[in-house]
Amino acid sequence: MKVARYMLALVFIIHAPHASASVLRVTPFLGITTPESRMSYGVQVGIGLFLPVSLEGEIYKVRDEGAFAAATFWSAGARIQPPLLPVAPYLAAGLGMLREDQGASTSSYFAANIGGGVEIKTGGHIAFQGEFRVFKISGYSDPTTFKRFSAGISLKF
Repeated sequence: MKVARYMLALVFIIHAPHASASVLRVTPFLGITTPESRMSYGVQVGIGLFLPVSLEGEIYKVRDEGAFAAATFWSAGARIQPPLLPVAPYLAAGLGMLREDQGASTSSYFAANIGGGVEIKTGGHIAFQGEFRVFKISGYSDPTTFKRFSAGISLKF
């Protein structure tokens, strides 16, 4: 009986990394960033730690009306996603920075974000993702809160 318990525990330990979805996820996305409805684009990269938590990083760019004006956001954070199939809602939060380029001058600001979304799995290595995030910028002179609505295609390895 003891041997059977140890064998069962060993099976769970060996199987745990595979069940934990220690999967590399790469998600290019397009979005709209408010308050002025500007087009944004970027990429998220995530890796599963253990169910339901994964670490993720993202970089995305927002184009302004000016020829050289742009804002770039970098962030690192965590994502909590229960393993539901085929539709999986998730929550995400992170910390990072905003770099604003205005021609010859640049400025950098601390940024925090929180949001969530839904991932629609196709059964293979591809999923569709819709997301909403709120970014709070520290020390920024214009609006200090930005909202992003985005959609992307996740590739899982």
